[in-house]
Amino acid sequence: MWKFAALASICLATVACSDRPRYPYQDARLGVDKRTEDLLRRMTDAEKADLVRSGAAGPGSARLGISALKVDTTPPPSGLAWVATWNPDLVRQVAAQTKSAFGYYGEDPWLASRMTVAWTGAVQAAGRIGTLLDFPCGDAYGRQINEVRYPPFRAAIEEAGLWSVTSSCPDNPALRDWGFRGFAIGDQTLDDDHVRGILRAMFAEGLFDPEVTKADSADKQKVLRTVAEQSVVLLKNEGDLLPLYATRIHSIGVIGSDDQLQAVHERAAATAVIKGDAADVVIAFDGPTITVHDATRQASLAVWPGTPEGARGATDVIFGDANPSGRLPLTLPRYPFGFGLSYTTYEWSDLKIFPASPRYGQTVQVVVKVHNTGTRAGAEVVQVYVHQGLRGFVRVELKPGEAREVAVTLDRRSMSFYDPVVKDWAAEPGVFEVLVGTSSRDIRLKGSFELYR
Repeated sequence: MWKFAALASICLATVACSDRPRYPYQDARLGVDKRTEDLLRRMTDAEKADLVRSGAAGPGSARLGISALKVDTTPPPSGLAWVATWNPDLVRQVAAQTKSAFGYYGEDPWLASRMTVAWTGAVQAAGRIGTLLDFPCGDAYGRQINEVRYPPFRAAIEEAGLWSVTSSCPDNPALRDWGFRGFAIGDQTLDDDHVRGILRAMFAEGLFDPEVTKADSADKQKVLRTVAEQSVVLLKNEGDLLPLYATRIHSIGVIGSDDQLQAVHERAAATAVIKGDAADVVIAFDGPTITVHDATRQASLAVWPGTPEGARGATDVIFGDANPSGRLPLTLPRYPFGFGLSYTTYEWSDLKIFPASPRYGQTVQVVVKVHNTGTRAGAEVVQVYVHQGLRGFVRVELKPGEAREVAVTLDRRSMSFYDPVVKDWAAEPGVFEVLVGTSSRDIRLKGSFELYR
């Protein structure tokens, strides 16, 4: 597995401009580039140096209304939980509510890219400068680095307009090739191009225009509770032990912290809840795994360390208040990438792939019908693999008995490999196998299309 870059956010305090702009760069009606160039030519060498170094510390320039950047590059321990939801919309909500970053994207470049784009767009829409940490150094045109390490960075830059990275190789030509117009934190190069990148980001995010408010009004705790619920992955459920019905159980034992004991106690109502294993049903909180067992059956769930509201989110799933919909963003012993069980059942049918014979550059639509055949509402994650590599996914919520068609678009990159000779993505004509399933190994439907030049 590969550890992808973490995403941070940079907050910046600016000195308010007067109502009547004194200089062109203070006029919000002008474009970013014009404002940038105007401010850049007014800065002294000392002020440019101060701005470049203020990523670590610096007094800023009160003369021109520039404050020091306040950089938070500490990723939270719960980042993997956000990826385990396989829900970019929820990741956008988290990004709008928090100032921390992803700590780990999981092992798959495609999943990492989708979550990175969602996070970056929401962070920067909220008036902060999104930053991806640890841009990888190496051969900028090598196949492995382009197919494995670069995808989250390239997607964030090309699709979401990422403004900042941290890197020990800020002059890497890949950044320039992707149209990166921002700056590298930690780069102490004192030239106008570097300063220009910082100023562009500041103007683009409205950081010189404090009257522009981009705050999100959603309830932060509610969002975090939803993440905690949707990130829980049900790994095993012998004899349908879960969900637990508190009214049918005399006693529940909890092995874990006081907070975890309290979370179970609040949900179990009149059922006796004790600390220890001398009970009819035992819930053991053991780091990233929760084990539930009675005399004959056992269930296990994967949770993610450091997740806010984690114990209560897991309890919601254990007692059936939420149907588990998390999927593994990495491979675990005995469990494949993308795996996750549910309290309901789904049938898949009517796979359609069109056009059947696309030309190079055309997109391909993969459509499948998913039917909730169980008695509980739930969310299924449709995963689309091309030649066994993940190339698309969609999370679909279904009521009992409900059926819905879902579609995944395969773009040019989905059909391509990185060619170091041409220094770009390329595709070979031929037949492409399409696998649609609930994990990388549980494939429900198969089809294909043939790509032509």
